[in-house]
Amino acid sequence: MMRFMNLFIPMAFLVFLAGCNAWTECESVKSREAILLIDVTDKQLFADIESDLHANLPTFMAKTGLGDISPCESFTLTLVPISAKEGLQTASETIAITRKGQSYQAERQQASPAPLVNLLRAQLTAFKALTDDKGSTSGSSIANVMVKALTHANIGSETTLIIFSDMIENNRYLNMYRNIPAHENLAEVVPKLIDPMVLQEFEVRQREGLEANIIIVCKDSANEKVNARQREVKSFWAGLLAEMRLRNVRFMDNLSNVN
Repeated sequence: MMRFMNLFIPMAFLVFLAGCNAWTECESVKSREAILLIDVTDKQLFADIESDLHANLPTFMAKTGLGDISPCESFTLTLVPISAKEGLQTASETIAITRKGQSYQAERQQASPAPLVNLLRAQLTAFKALTDDKGSTSGSSIANVMVKALTHANIGSETTLIIFSDMIENNRYLNMYRNIPAHENLAEVVPKLIDPMVLQEFEVRQREGLEANIIIVCKDSANEKVNARQREVKSFWAGLLAEMRLRNVRFMDNLSNVN
């Protein structure tokens, strides 16, 4: 009888542990991500963006609940520079609570924004250095970088793309300092601004379920003539994004303007 009990107790304990694991482990993890595109093509523009982020990003995150996570949820922050270069340069950090039934202290430790804050600080320092690089400041390829960033987003995630820029596209395909295309020409503009292979991949990802909320934090340009036409600039981007079936778009001039 004692031998039977010696075998039964460890087996019962293992069954109990298995039951506990089934109760505490997440069957799936709901993911959210924010992709921040930051313009580094002009020192004054970048200084304005950096000031906005330092002053208002914590309040923005709190009001929108963007970085708040509960058990079985994750949040990823990705930063991308917008420059004259069309390549995609990303840096990301993820926080997650992947188990249920933990102590409040354990959950808060896993949900701590500290890794996100450290990422932001490091990348802003790196981006500031890019404002001194002529290869980065000789133009801007906003549309191409935007679509590349979206293409790399996780289809199953709730994705928010936030663009910090004066939204002046300036490259060999389009110079918005000279010309802002009319809405009736947007269908022709899209395949010129965006690399055909990138656009094709983006359309495939959309068919697979890729969606995104777009927030454009439209800053003043160093060019006063362009600032006078900011309404046209916003209209161009709203139309361009709609042409790409990206219709959940909001414009603001500062993160503090969030409702």
